[in-house]
Amino acid sequence: MTGPRSSIASILFLVSLAAAASAQSITCPGASDAPVQLAAGQVTLAKSSTLCLLIKAVADEETGQLAQLAPVARSFDGLNWRKSGGGFATKLLRGLDFEHDGDDSTIDLPALSGVGEQYYLKGYDYSASDDPDRARDIEIARFLNTATFGATASEIFEFPGNLTKETASDWVASQLNETATSHRAYLRKRVNTRMTSPRDQFIPDHPCDKGSRWRSYTFTKQDGHQWWYQTGRNIGLKGDGPYVITFAGHARTTVDEFPWKKHWLNIGFDQSKEYDVKCTHDYQKVEEWIGGNYFLKNDYGRTCQAILNPPIYFDLTKTTLPNPVVPLPALGEGLELIDTHILESAGQHFILANGLEDDVCSMLPDVHDEKEPPIFGQMPDGTWLQFDPHVDVEENTVENPLPDGGGMRSLITNEISQCSNVRRNMFNEHGCVLSHEPTSCAGTYNTRSIPITLNADSIDAIYKITGLYLYIVYSIPLTGDDPDAAIPSPCKPGQHSRWQFNPASDCQGESAQFTLTTLDPATETAIRNLIENTKDWNPVVFDTYTPSEGLTCHPDDMDILGRVNLLSSDGTQCYIRTHPDNYNIFDMTDCTHPENPCGFTSWRNPIVRKKEGGQPIYFNYRAVDQPFWDSSRHHLKKIGRLTDTVMFRDLSNEMRLDEVAKYFGGLQSSGGESVVVCGSRNEVSNDPSLGSLFGLEIWNHDNSGAVLNGASVRENVFFAIALHAKDQLRQRVAWALSQIVVVVPDQVESGWIQSENFLHFYDTFVEHAFGSYRDILKEITYSPMMAENLSFLNSKSGGYLFETQGKYAFADENFSREIMQLFSIGLILLNDDGTEKVDENGIPIAAYTNDEIMSMARIFTGFVPPSLRGNTEEAMGIFRNALDETVIDPVYHDRFPKHDLTGGYIGDGYPLCVDLP
Repeated sequence: MTGPRSSIASILFLVSLAAAASAQSITCPGASDAPVQLAAGQVTLAKSSTLCLLIKAVADEETGQLAQLAPVARSFDGLNWRKSGGGFATKLLRGLDFEHDGDDSTIDLPALSGVGEQYYLKGYDYSASDDPDRARDIEIARFLNTATFGATASEIFEFPGNLTKETASDWVASQLNETATSHRAYLRKRVNTRMTSPRDQFIPDHPCDKGSRWRSYTFTKQDGHQWWYQTGRNIGLKGDGPYVITFAGHARTTVDEFPWKKHWLNIGFDQSKEYDVKCTHDYQKVEEWIGGNYFLKNDYGRTCQAILNPPIYFDLTKTTLPNPVVPLPALGEGLELIDTHILESAGQHFILANGLEDDVCSMLPDVHDEKEPPIFGQMPDGTWLQFDPHVDVEENTVENPLPDGGGMRSLITNEISQCSNVRRNMFNEHGCVLSHEPTSCAGTYNTRSIPITLNADSIDAIYKITGLYLYIVYSIPLTGDDPDAAIPSPCKPGQHSRWQFNPASDCQGESAQFTLTTLDPATETAIRNLIENTKDWNPVVFDTYTPSEGLTCHPDDMDILGRVNLLSSDGTQCYIRTHPDNYNIFDMTDCTHPENPCGFTSWRNPIVRKKEGGQPIYFNYRAVDQPFWDSSRHHLKKIGRLTDTVMFRDLSNEMRLDEVAKYFGGLQSSGGESVVVCGSRNEVSNDPSLGSLFGLEIWNHDNSGAVLNGASVRENVFFAIALHAKDQLRQRVAWALSQIVVVVPDQVESGWIQSENFLHFYDTFVEHAFGSYRDILKEITYSPMMAENLSFLNSKSGGYLFETQGKYAFADENFSREIMQLFSIGLILLNDDGTEKVDENGIPIAAYTNDEIMSMARIFTGFVPPSLRGNTEEAMGIFRNALDETVIDPVYHDRFPKHDLTGGYIGDGYPLCVDLP
């Protein structure tokens, strides 16, 4: 044997012989020495002063290089040998451990099963540096890298002394005492986007507020893009010179001549006209600084042409402003520059540092509205500025809830802005207070039990409020041309059948419209008894459910087609079997989109045409291709039957709006005095001095480059905190916990667009990083994010579904399975040392069975989202409060006992009510 292959093999062979010959413990080879090959079986290893690893590896047949390395055990700094972390070592050495005797550690190594796999002892040189200072820094950096998101130079410099057990312990103790950095609070403080009118969730700030914003240029990106402005020609010019430029009829500034940007199409400004600024294709080119581009259509009416954004100036001897002029302080004396990082507009954005107390403030509107005249201010040196309203994000924390629950905001906006009061729950009740403010609001908590009768009027009202395409469907044939698609016989066990009452004359005599079905007398009696004993007496249609044991029908009648018409017992009525979906009310909105799953093209979509044409809300099945129903039925959301009474709680999320509740007389948002007001964790106010970094409304148009996309916001907040927060250890632990208890954005309706609810969910891990894992499981159970992610949001008990809809159904099992398998106990029972428990045959014992999953699933029924409220993130098309804790609806909740994992029942340890004093 010659060559490098033979020489390396010889070296390994001699080393292994030397190791085997040693009657004492095996010493780790040096970092530059060849690895020592070990055989399976009992080995005794000496402690190592340097880093020594026992590894599994495969030696390359040609070069002898070790590959496929996996750590098994380690010793360093003269410490005893211990098992390595990771899956390989855990599985390989399950049930095994080192026995220590002085400087030696002994273990019985199991045989390796992989091809060419061997044990090796390998030494490593992990000394930091010959330079003591450099070595100190490297050691500390290594330590900090295990407990933070990366060591910084300042953290290494500030570390007290050298790295020892004592200094490491002191650092950990200091980290445990660091104030937690909330991701939600970080976001809210930096939300300072422009807001020109009140909205559902927020209102604009006031010109005299501390932190109010002002600008020296005239036009913004939002000007000309208001949804309310009916005509596009909205910039005008008044006077004989100087000229007053008006926007929407309100004065904006004064100029000596109209500021057209030089262009070959310039033809002057016709004062008899108003010029359209809705040049939407040039929207992003609007420049918010003096001399920047602003666009409007020229006299040709087709071309968008730039004008130069003018400064704000007025001569009050020639121009009268509708609002009083706000006397602003001088620059540096209460008025400061802001957003100076935007180079083009540097020196043109201002912030009121301390607020303003002046009689003028009480003369200004309580809430800014873009339809109203703008508000101007003047500095002592004569400089003119315009108030630039931005969002007012208020503090409503658990420790300091809004004194009136946000009632005043709702009042001054004529209820445009919603009440901000948070429902009292186990997580915030310690901070709730009794408010005696006359404007206090209680929130919209009592809407779930509003009864709504489904008829033409209520369906039309819901359509007008929500824009959803609701229809009453009729004329669906009971049987089609395909016999295989026929509705089964009502004699079939468990069969759902729908019937209509008709006069007996409809089934017999010369004027009969239907033919009586010829049935065996036993069959006829069985079906008639089923119908006449039903408790469902809807005046339009009624449903029957054949018992699971079936009916006593004649065998010859079991295979008849589903069409059955027969007379009532007294002969006065005719029971007509109809299609189970006839006179159902469906939400067909999903079939109206351009790429809808129902196969309708936009130009011939009958669903859209009927509504927008003002036609009735009845949808004739025969008016469309009949295959439509079979292929599209599963895309439609059933609401109920015509004339049924449904509860507000049973409407879909898109319909369960405050406006709908108010229409049906159930909204209770005004509380008056003596109302309990509560807040939410980390619902802090914004800090306008930090600038506009993020947005909480997706339609916001802001010049600051504020991040509005939900995923981008979440990433920006995470990385900013990971890089700069002081509580690094807490943040690192929180991140690790978030990899175990996961909400997948794609599984949540607001996943791509919202951020505050995700950050609030993440704060659960931040808050409890050093606390109880049970508290984490408790909070995520009540999180609407987790409830939607694992599909138990609005889950209903089987009893409720049977009693209200006649359905045989089970509670959703998704969360009950995952909270055991992924979030807590796992699939296999474990011993205290983490090893698997096995039965007498050595088979691992399952922690639970499907019976336990089904039982636990019944616990998580009735979890419903709370009502929408103000002072939190809003997003277009999202109709659910995905931030505040879910509420258990007792009507939906399963009321029967649930067995636990030990053969008993949950609650066995608690006294019964009859046993209490």
